[in-house]
Amino acid sequence: MATSSLIQYLDGTDSAGTTVGLSVSNRRVEETFIASSAITAGQWVALDLTTTLSDGDKSLKVAPADGNGSAGTGVTSLNSVVVGVALAAAAAGARVEVVTRGMCEASVTESGSGINVGDALQISNTAGSAAITTGALVPVCGFLVDVLAAAAGTAIRTVYVRANWS
Repeated sequence: MATSSLIQYLDGTDSAGTTVGLSVSNRRVEETFIASSAITAGQWVALDLTTTLSDGDKSLKVAPADGNGSAGTGVTSLNSVVVGVALAAAAAGARVEVVTRGMCEASVTESGSGINVGDALQISNTAGSAAITTGALVPVCGFLVDVLAAAAGTAIRTVYVRANWS
């Protein structure tokens, strides 16, 4: 767990001129979870509330977030708790690092008209991918940082993951 959300370092480069990246000063927060099913790098993940674990342990396992999800092991639904984006692939039962706030590369699905910089994203019907917010009563999970052109389908793009918990 992150122990502080204070920004301690504001420079974009160190004294040698090296770019410091996203993780310095809590610009990006990462948490470790256990994959309840196979996860690929860049997939949006949600708590797997279908597990038989006790309530306190249900926050341990994640699965690809899926708007088509229904009851079943390793499947989530729009009503589930989206926690962020997986940084690397993980097999079922393995640990997976997840960006819970900040910028990263994530799966985004475009449905015909393109998605612009700053557009809000919500979980789509493509497992592990987000799409432009449709106005449905679904939480915003992040914002697009670079353009996804019309007819691009599903692609990996830079996003800002919105912290849905603190």
